[in-house]
Amino acid sequence: MALVLGVTFVALSSDAEGRVNLIDTGAVSIERETTRGASFHGVSAYEEQGLFVVAGNVNRPKTTPGLVGGHVDVTVINPDGKVLDKIVTQYTPKVLLRESHSGSKFSASFASIPPKGSRVKVSIHSGKH
Repeated sequence: MALVLGVTFVALSSDAEGRVNLIDTGAVSIERETTRGASFHGVSAYEEQGLFVVAGNVNRPKTTPGLVGGHVDVTVINPDGKVLDKIVTQYTPKVLLRESHSGSKFSASFASIPPKGSRVKVSIHSGKH
């Protein structure tokens, strides 16, 4: 009779800098609220040195005329629908480039990691809150 041993490895999705991707692990999901004048891409959510970080890019569509300015709201919502935290952050450069460029970047750091099943809502607004 042969004895077969099985070993299971659990790997966290992390990059070379030691960040744990919380989207890949299923801990959080991202909800992008787009507007006529701007859209999000490359949005990530990760744990880095005990902080919860949400970062990404904002672009304006080629069909949007003129300059688009504003800020990004990053809202963390627990699985029960309760808002845990919200950060209003600027994107840089402050003038949104057209989609053909890499876009403007934004980042928000939170002091605590949200519970599994939370969602992160990113939205862009022009003007002040």
